[in-house]
Amino acid sequence: MAIEPETGIAADVELEVRLARLPFPGAQAALAGPSERRVAVPVPVAWHSTEAHPERGCFAVLRRGGPYEDLLGQTLLLAHRQRAVYVYAVNLGDVTADISISRRSFLALARLSHSSINCRVEVRG
Repeated sequence: MAIEPETGIAADVELEVRLARLPFPGAQAALAGPSERRVAVPVPVAWHSTEAHPERGCFAVLRRGGPYEDLLGQTLLLAHRQRAVYVYAVNLGDVTADISISRRSFLALARLSHSSINCRVEVRG
């Protein structure tokens, strides 16, 4: 997937980016859908501030050089215990966890006092 040098956002994703920028409840409803596949093992997921990535909506940044770079440009369902959240994998970055999500998205899964959690990851079809 090509990355736009000016924005750092994957090319051809304008609709998904607009949906992920909606207020949280609307973004969750708009991004929801059936899963196409599931990642076989739980994945470490952390949260980031706008210092790591400027988007504040329902977005994920994938660790550059990490095992999940192929999820770039996909809508992901992340589940932790009895909670779940949809996020759009918008960019690759120098984040510590394999997947880093916006603070608001992380808060839907766990308290911010947790630096990372293990999540079941499904790719929306």
